[in-house]
Amino acid sequence: ALILPAALPFRPDTTWGANTIWVSESAYNLVRVVREGTQLVLILNDENSVATRHEDSAGWTNGYFDDFSLGPLLVPVRRALVLGMGAGESIASMRTTAPDIEIDAVEIDPDVVEAAVRFFGVQRDDEKLRIHIADARPWIARDTGLYDIIQVDLYQGGPYIPFYLNTTEFFQTVRDRMADSGLLMMNVVDAGSGFELLESTIATLRRVFPTVAVFSRRTGNHILLAFARQRSIDSIRTALAAVEGDDLAGKHARLVASAIAELTPRPEATVFTDDHAPIESITRRMLASVSSGLPSQ
Repeated sequence: ALILPAALPFRPDTTWGANTIWVSESAYNLVRVVREGTQLVLILNDENSVATRHEDSAGWTNGYFDDFSLGPLLVPVRRALVLGMGAGESIASMRTTAPDIEIDAVEIDPDVVEAAVRFFGVQRDDEKLRIHIADARPWIARDTGLYDIIQVDLYQGGPYIPFYLNTTEFFQTVRDRMADSGLLMMNVVDAGSGFELLESTIATLRRVFPTVAVFSRRTGNHILLAFARQRSIDSIRTALAAVEGDDLAGKHARLVASAIAELTPRPEATVFTDDHAPIESITRRMLASVSSGLPSQ
């Protein structure tokens, strides 16, 4: 069928400013790397979908990626699984507190992996990092490994979590791949006033995990920590408060110790399942409630 250009809802710009240093289009995303001062920025699809901000000095981002450094401070670690590698910032963060950890990282978009290698410090010959280009859920369903930490940061080039990656069935598969003392860490973007998506995700996680804690940022990013074993919020706070040192990771741990909390979802919060996961409609309501648009991730 012939569609007139005026009828198209979106026509991507084919010319980019001088600050755009790399562009590629995959089956999943329009991938751009942009330089903004001392930062490299990974943008997926449109200007509002900033996936990564990376300082040339590397290591610390002053964003939600830094929160993944907390995991090795809370559970013993040897192996980790990263679902949604992106440009690899959460890996760099986790290595600030567990430099010798072995990591399997899953990323669906090969062009995002290419950007991570070219511009964001990810090394293909890293002996402790195995990168798998695949969809997270079928990959983990086939996997036979066992992990101490599993990171979940899965978005489809914007603010929407693919529905099948936020259900009780998915989280049960994740739990099956975790050590008995393991920890799941998940980034949820919910900048709405009612926190409907956040509460529903917590309600869903609590069907599988005995303890779920949350650390929230003003950007609308919430890091959920779901423990395979029962864990009191006081023990989590104590472990983080006891971290010593004046490095950025130590200071951040002590800051989070006073802010991390348990959140009890309202009784009407939706529990997401494979046959009932209205995540897109909840996300649209969240976006509509944010008058100035979604904060950058």
